[in-house]
Amino acid sequence: MVREITDYLQQKLPENFKGWTREALEDYVVWHIERNQLLAVTNGGEVQGVLVGWPTEEMQVELFRWQEPTQHGRFWYWDQLAANTPETFMVGISEFLYRRPDAASLPSYGVRHGRVRSFRPVLKIYQKGQEIYGHKH
Repeated sequence: MVREITDYLQQKLPENFKGWTREALEDYVVWHIERNQLLAVTNGGEVQGVLVGWPTEEMQVELFRWQEPTQHGRFWYWDQLAANTPETFMVGISEFLYRRPDAASLPSYGVRHGRVRSFRPVLKIYQKGQEIYGHKH
């Protein structure tokens, strides 16, 4: 599944991994899987969405480092949020929060369009997903 997740991230979020080798991106995927910080939503064996996040002490830009994140942070940083549909996104968020309840209990944030943005609990993330991935008429 590492290969499929890597393919998805390279196709869906190429700007986020600009300059990364395939091997480095695969290492990133494995790193986060091993720490329960990555969730891939699949359908029929195909990746439909990927969420990556971890606890932090400060609400600031969190560039990925090959260091263990804090275990009991005050904030939750969403490094990658990608899904093919709003429904897939909500399935991913629901499952992620089930597996990592600390992500639901902490104020969350991420970097979008170069700016740090805080998210209200799941509803705000869902609304942003609708805005980005919602059905266009």
